[in-house]
Amino acid sequence: MPDRSLHEIWMLENQVRYLNHGGFGACPTTILDARFRWQKDFERNPLRFVFERFREQHEISRKRLAEFIGAAPRNLVFTSNATEGVNTVLKSLDLRPGDRLITTNHAYPGCKAALQRVAEKSGGEVVTVDIPFPPSSMVQMIEPILAEAERGGRLALIDHVSSETALIFPVKEIVSGLAERGVDTIIDGAHAPGMLPLDVDEIGAAWYAGNCHKWLCAPKTAGFIAAAPGRLDEIEPLVTSFGRGPDNPRELEFFWRGTYDASVVFVLPELLDFMDGLLPGGWPEIMRRNHDLAVAGRDLLMDLLGIDEAAPESMLGSMATLPLPDHELGESLGLFREDPLARLLHEKHGIEVPVPHWPEPDRYKIRISAQLYNSLEDYEALAAALAEELRL
Repeated sequence: MPDRSLHEIWMLENQVRYLNHGGFGACPTTILDARFRWQKDFERNPLRFVFERFREQHEISRKRLAEFIGAAPRNLVFTSNATEGVNTVLKSLDLRPGDRLITTNHAYPGCKAALQRVAEKSGGEVVTVDIPFPPSSMVQMIEPILAEAERGGRLALIDHVSSETALIFPVKEIVSGLAERGVDTIIDGAHAPGMLPLDVDEIGAAWYAGNCHKWLCAPKTAGFIAAAPGRLDEIEPLVTSFGRGPDNPRELEFFWRGTYDASVVFVLPELLDFMDGLLPGGWPEIMRRNHDLAVAGRDLLMDLLGIDEAAPESMLGSMATLPLPDHELGESLGLFREDPLARLLHEKHGIEVPVPHWPEPDRYKIRISAQLYNSLEDYEALAAALAEELRL
């Protein structure tokens, strides 16, 4: 079963092997308790809390997160999640008929849907660049995107770590190449914070949207946008509220965009310190340990299931996606309808793991995640369950 000493830090069910940290993350119980303390402090006297404590704690959290991800605090604002961040940018821009909006076939479906929506309203065009899965080199991920940009482009939406295929995209090189061709970039960094060493300013994207609730392990609905210098003024929150004013900087519009539960960001300093103390090497050791375990789990599945298609280890963070052998893709079940194989693995074997319907190649995939509460035994159990159910 999972590593008991670390598993107890989370509220995860003891009888379940949870291999889907990449889905919604998981928040340590200690941090959930800290969040509840902030909520209680607010409820004791909401008006005093707003006037005397809200802004101060907001700034403390903003500075700590900005330091962790390598961004300037003045260019960082909080959102509910990366998808909201992507939507915020897309719906703020003055797009025109004929604008080409570039993305890839690995883009997160929710963000790609937002791209399609703004293109339909503005008369723009969404151009999807096909990147093979698995790619054999970074060149296969960079060159097709830049070749498409040679034909013109207003904006590119690029995943830092793709959701369904679990690949690390070379975003710094892609952003630089797109900028040389006059194309702005928004990075969907949903999975990167806490999974990868991150320096947003060095990446250089016009906008970087990320999550805190996944690999940072924050409570749900904690996300952010980090803008390049001078680019925050080009966007505005999806909700216009009291933060808007003729003399107010743009970040105040994001700071107060209507009533929301800010406890999810107030706990960030405590969360970053708590996680940093779980292993002797701190966050770098967490990232290294999770990467190594994800690769070991992937290699074990490949060996036991006879899978020979895999991306290079350098393209993986704390997740890995593999096509299942001789198991062709069926019809997509649609929103909030779980794949029968995923359901079977949960009900019969006590394993939570996603089965993405990513159609290239035309086979089912399995995506594993690795977090501190996982152990190699989890992937051995998954391999045995798959061998039984797929009759391998």
